[in-house]
Amino acid sequence: MSGAAMLAEQTLQDLFRDHSSWLESWLRRRMGKRLLTNFYKRRSLEQAYLNALASLPEDCVPSPEQRWLLLETLQALDELLDGLPAALQRAFLWSQLEGLGYQQIAERLRVSERTVKRYMAQAYEHCLLVEL
Repeated sequence: MSGAAMLAEQTLQDLFRDHSSWLESWLRRRMGKRLLTNFYKRRSLEQAYLNALASLPEDCVPSPEQRWLLLETLQALDELLDGLPAALQRAFLWSQLEGLGYQQIAERLRVSERTVKRYMAQAYEHCLLVEL
C-alpha cells in the first residue's frame, strides 16, 4: 500500500474513532424515525382498508387470505408511489384503481386534462424508474 493510501486510511479511521458515537446515535435516531413513520403509515393504510371492508355486504367480504394479499398489494403500491406529490398520487390511483378517465380526474382535482396527462406520465415514469 502506498504512503498516500495509508495516510488516507489512517485519516478515515481517526475520523470514525473521533466521531463514531454521535454518528451512531444520529443513525439510530434517523432509522428509528423512518421505521416509526413506516409503521404508522402502514397501520393507517390497514385501518382505511378495514373501514372500507366494514361497509361491504357480507357476501362480498374477501377471505382472510385475499385480505392479506390485498393489504400487501396496497402496501407495495403505497411504497411505490412514496415521494410523489399528493395530486399526482391521487390521479394515478383514480386512473388505475377506479378506472376514471383523464377528464373525470381533471374535474376531481380541479386541473386541466393536460395536467392530468402530465401527472400520469410522471407517475408511470416514476414506477418504471423504481423498478430499475
